[in-house]
Amino acid sequence: MPDNICIMPQTEKQKSKKEKKPKYKDLLGRISKSSLDISEIVWQKTTENKLNGFIEISIKISDIGLDKMDIYMKFNKELFSNYMVDFIGELLIRNNINKFVKDFFTLNKEDYSGLVNIERHLHFGARLDPDDKIIYVFHCSLLQNILTEEFKNSVLFL
Repeated sequence: MPDNICIMPQTEKQKSKKEKKPKYKDLLGRISKSSLDISEIVWQKTTENKLNGFIEISIKISDIGLDKMDIYMKFNKELFSNYMVDFIGELLIRNNINKFVKDFFTLNKEDYSGLVNIERHLHFGARLDPDDKIIYVFHCSLLQNILTEEFKNSVLFL
């Protein structure tokens, strides 16, 4: 065996006794403890006052256990990341699906085929409203997907 082989010692930095919880876990914890109640639903319209297929939903920041300082100083990056916007948006829709059923089921034939089937929801948009709300925007085709999924799951268990 050659005598010039050397194995270096390996170390790792000692962890502090009290590790900080990652911000996203703190944020998800607050959201999971909240009511997830949508405060407003608005079907967007064109300048000709026709539905355009996009829906705005809003939730009060206090309803998800946050305040403005949390958003600006602590969770801005996490809260408005693409992943979190999609995650929270879909969580809100699924937890409040009954609030959409009446309007969705009463779309006339032209609106339904022209709005729901022409485009396909991919991602939510989100913005902070001056009234201490976060507004999420999505395409109504997501409602069709969620309702169809729920229908399939309920039929499987009949």
